[in-house]
Amino acid sequence: MATTYLRKRTLADSKHVEHTTTGERVKRRKKTHTSNLLLKLHTRELNTGVRDIFRGTSTPEKFRNIRLRNSIDIFENGFPKHNCILSQSASKIVEISSCSDLLFVLTQGGVCFAYSRENSKKICCVNRSPDEIIRSLFLNRKNGSLITVSVMKQDSFSSLKCYSTPLKYILHGKPEQGYLLFESECLRWPGFVEFDEVNGKILTFSAQNSVYKLWDMKNYELQHIIHDDRVQEIKISPGMIMLIYMRIGCHLPIRILDIENAKCLKESKIPLYRNKKIEFIEQFGDKLLIKQENETLHIMDIRTGYVNSLKNAQSLNATAFVALHESELLLTESRGRFYIWNLSGSLVSTFEGNVHSYQDGSNSSLYIIGSQDLLLAFGRRGDNQKEGVIRIVSILTGQHLSSICDDGSSGKNALNEVSAIFYNDERNEIYTGTAEGLLHIWSN
Repeated sequence: MATTYLRKRTLADSKHVEHTTTGERVKRRKKTHTSNLLLKLHTRELNTGVRDIFRGTSTPEKFRNIRLRNSIDIFENGFPKHNCILSQSASKIVEISSCSDLLFVLTQGGVCFAYSRENSKKICCVNRSPDEIIRSLFLNRKNGSLITVSVMKQDSFSSLKCYSTPLKYILHGKPEQGYLLFESECLRWPGFVEFDEVNGKILTFSAQNSVYKLWDMKNYELQHIIHDDRVQEIKISPGMIMLIYMRIGCHLPIRILDIENAKCLKESKIPLYRNKKIEFIEQFGDKLLIKQENETLHIMDIRTGYVNSLKNAQSLNATAFVALHESELLLTESRGRFYIWNLSGSLVSTFEGNVHSYQDGSNSSLYIIGSQDLLLAFGRRGDNQKEGVIRIVSILTGQHLSSICDDGSSGKNALNEVSAIFYNDERNEIYTGTAEGLLHIWSN
């Protein structure tokens, strides 16, 4: 079974009550059009087990007969009566997720619906009150629950509230059976909650008292507390936590901790260019990725201090990359083209993205399949600005393997505007959502 890597962070921000990208890795990073697409990939809930499914069947054959099978207007019966704060402009589908027999759809306005995949019927609205806006979803496979991250009207949408609801209750239309997590924490801006599926941990940051806490994902028990005003950021990778401290001249102090017992594994001072700001820093296993203003991306081996760099990457956008931990590759995007690099700094493959996006950058029109060797991307058919297409591309070779088009026979124009996409490996189904609140189900 493929092991995938997932980090998903949601920040508290009273200025953005609508759905915002859940993958912001630096608390005050300026969001850009390009970075938003890659951040959506960075936080995508990558399904495990896909590798075994694709072994016995070629990829073109796997997707050959996929057609539009069903279309659902998620607001066909009007808005749920307990979500009176919404308007029709908030109906854009921004996130789709699926687990077992359940399908979850989240709108830009913060409403989440649960559907049965057996009969495509709406089970319930997951929101618990008229004043709740759900910002993000996380399927907790460690204990079979859905975690929703919300903001509430009574505190001016300024702090995050996390609820865990067992999937069995949602199946029976009882989302109110969920319970509040992290009641002791004040998750106001720039506080956040971050889910790390590989390590089975949840990280919270309470900005009020500058405290980071690490929780067990299975039982939500507190495991570690990190209280140090000098810590500027925390990064999590398999088995490790990296503490990033305040910059001192030409050096950036870091500490690497064991994620299970918080034992210090290594302390180091990372050399930096003087008077050049750090655009981003990320941990990639035992490698450290560092990008400074107007400089190439450096890849530093934490154990030996040896540094590689990406050739001709000076113009790389500060957040336009995805770390593919399964294949130990980096995916970057520049001006509509994707580039795949190895950790030696060499270019492995490149391919045209031709990815469609909205001006606000809030779409999720890219999806990496769990084995991290295939990319699903929604774009346009050649120069046709109306007809859309879902392309399946090999990340390792850049080869275009297959395409899924709407033949128009349904009259739905299902691929004219796609704002979210999700692949269900168990059913070999693709789910797409639109800005009008339409959910389309594609299968063979």
